[in-house]
Amino acid sequence: MFKYFGSKWKGSKHYPEPRYPLIVEPFAGSACYASRYADLQVMLLDKDPEVAALWQWLIAADPAEVLRLPSTELPLGLDLREISDAPREALDLIRRWQRIGHCSCWTVSSWNCKPGMWGPDIVQHVAESLTQIRHWEAFQVDDYSDIPVSEIGEATWFIDPLYQFGGKGGYECHKPHDYKHLAQWVRSLPGQVIVCEQEGANWLPFRPSHECTGIKRRVHHKKANTGLEMFWLNDWKD
Repeated sequence: MFKYFGSKWKGSKHYPEPRYPLIVEPFAGSACYASRYADLQVMLLDKDPEVAALWQWLIAADPAEVLRLPSTELPLGLDLREISDAPREALDLIRRWQRIGHCSCWTVSSWNCKPGMWGPDIVQHVAESLTQIRHWEAFQVDDYSDIPVSEIGEATWFIDPLYQFGGKGGYECHKPHDYKHLAQWVRSLPGQVIVCEQEGANWLPFRPSHECTGIKRRVHHKKANTGLEMFWLNDWKD
């Protein structure tokens, strides 16, 4: 539904399918794992109030409202917040389709209307996808430890926090402060637990999942960026 640093759309197919009718993503971001199984019940939780507000808006938005959003006529450098006839969440949607790793920047990017970025095709895609998530729920939480786990009960928990090491993409304020505590917390979750990380992480006994290849664009050349994605499942015997 929107771009997000470290999102898992391509990689989500490599993780086990959900075994429970409810998927919970405590570090929701763009919720790519849940989006692959959109027909199930989904609960999204995120520390970032803007992410939570964007999901709440998308869940309730009328497709016509999305189709009215500007795309092709956006001038480079325009501060999206100056557009007065659209809610802030809608402007945040536009921003995130243009700026994956710069979550604090609101100006129109040169990537606007490029293939796979914000433009008429993406507007149509988002509008058509809204009906698939009407039954979802989204909430802002100050910390994962505040989530009422006992009230939620057994579910498929997809845990995708900001990685222990590596790129941060401007999301440092959302990085867990204590990965040892996070490890204890995920081990206590009821149901199916899937935890994502990358090579080098040591807060759980992770195993290789798949290679993740992206393109790191520089001014004069492109450099392939390949890393090994890791994961942990709670039904393993460590």
